[in-house]
Amino acid sequence: VDMATPATPAMDTAPIGYGRLLDSLDHKCMAINVDGAGMVRVISAGYWDDSVKLHSLESLREIDSVSAHTGKVTCVLADGSVVVTGGVDGVVRVWRTGEAPHAAMFEVVTDRLGMKQDRKDEGDHDNYHQLSCTHSLVGLVAPVTAINYNNELDVVVSGCGTGRVCIHTVSTGKLMNTITDLEDGNPIDVICTAGHGYVAVHTAVSSAVNLFWVNGQRLARAQAHARITCMAVNRQPSSLFVCGHDDGTITFRQTWDLLEVKRVDTLVSHGAIRSIGFSQDGQVLLLGSQDGVFSFIADARQETQERQKSARAVSPSMLV
Repeated sequence: VDMATPATPAMDTAPIGYGRLLDSLDHKCMAINVDGAGMVRVISAGYWDDSVKLHSLESLREIDSVSAHTGKVTCVLADGSVVVTGGVDGVVRVWRTGEAPHAAMFEVVTDRLGMKQDRKDEGDHDNYHQLSCTHSLVGLVAPVTAINYNNELDVVVSGCGTGRVCIHTVSTGKLMNTITDLEDGNPIDVICTAGHGYVAVHTAVSSAVNLFWVNGQRLARAQAHARITCMAVNRQPSSLFVCGHDDGTITFRQTWDLLEVKRVDTLVSHGAIRSIGFSQDGQVLLLGSQDGVFSFIADARQETQERQKSARAVSPSMLV
């Protein structure tokens, strides 16, 4: 594994009010999203007024604020036009983002010019980017502690403070299944779904990862060496659960049996892993650490193979 030099995000260059506002939020209450209009948004929650807020990533100004739940919002995730939130009211809400084409162009211009105009004061407010709730998903019996959305499976999987896990369809909002195997009074910390209907569920109290089918059947259980703080799935070149831990390590597990195939400890000095993502081609792993360091990890062998392929493609002998 070859790690590039970590880059520290320039949070201190943002307007101080905005920076302080987001600094106090839990990492589960923030998400970066590219919506259907191609606009990059910061979606955040956990505020005193129990709202979900949208900010422009370019200008860092607030675009919209909507009342989301009865009580505090505990989880936020986003994937294109779909945003999912969970709250202390035990309800999971599915939201859709939408924006008229002329409004999207207006956003690009005003963001890059640094205009501070508040579009909430405009009469044509309904045409601009907003969150609209499409489904309220019920079935959990305690505050929501973890959520995951899989657009390929069209499901939202959510867990709560008692250990119950619910699986809903996004398109209809119907409850597909309820998993009660882990309902022992301990909260679900992390949920991650993979292709073929695999659902991985982590509870910090037991330090275990449990694998289920989307139909509720239990498939496997593995013990983690440390608490898992976040998970993601890498589908290229093979399907793996990538787990970030509170001790700063990263582990790779097979999606079908949770077998640990690799462990990386090069980032332990930066504290707990708070977020995981992948580049579009799935070859570069993106990591956010507790101390604010943003790191890139890539498979050196894969990169070498890609460079060799590129070199062969343009070599004179191949062109003859």
